Amino acid sequence: MIKQATLDAMSHYGGLFVQTLAELYGVADEHNAQILEKGFNEIFEQYKKIAEQEN
Repeated sequence: MIKQATLDAMSHYGGLFVQTLAELYGVADEHNAQILEKGFNEIFEQYKKIAEQEN
């Protein structure tokens, strides 16, 4: 599961695609969230690092 801080970083710093991905993840059910995590893992990891630097 992606932490809210990562989604917030995506919404704040990402371009339109990344912002939309964060929004989509936020409304996805568990099954579809897992699909998104697998398909876009690199993006989630990139913004996870950004979120960790903010704290």
